Amino acid sequence: MDALIRLDEVTKHRDGDAAPAVDGVSMQIAPGGWIDRLDIRDTWREALFASWLQPSDARTAETAAEAITFAIRHFGIRGCAGRMAQEFGDHPEAATERMRWVRRLAADIRSARWP
Repeated sequence: MDALIRLDEVTKHRDGDAAPAVDGVSMQIAPGGWIDRLDIRDTWREALFASWLQPSDARTAETAAEAITFAIRHFGIRGCAGRMAQEFGDHPEAATERMRWVRRLAADIRSARWP
């Protein structure tokens, strides 16, 4: 079966970084693979959780989008999920409260820009 997405030996450098952020990654995703089940809202929530944005900051769709973009570029999608998982393991009470805040923020701005 042909791959829906295929990457061969992908290397990516971030601006100004000598070491690559991604180096030599190869993968194939078949039709019906995980990409069909990906909920981008969950990914955005994980990135927002890992971001610099705090409840005391201005809470607009634009601010949230900036924080999400920064977190994904800085940590990567898996890195955002990893930071979230680590916080739930290391500081479950604080992580739970932050996730509640993230979900409230997502609900508040859904009508503006949230998918």
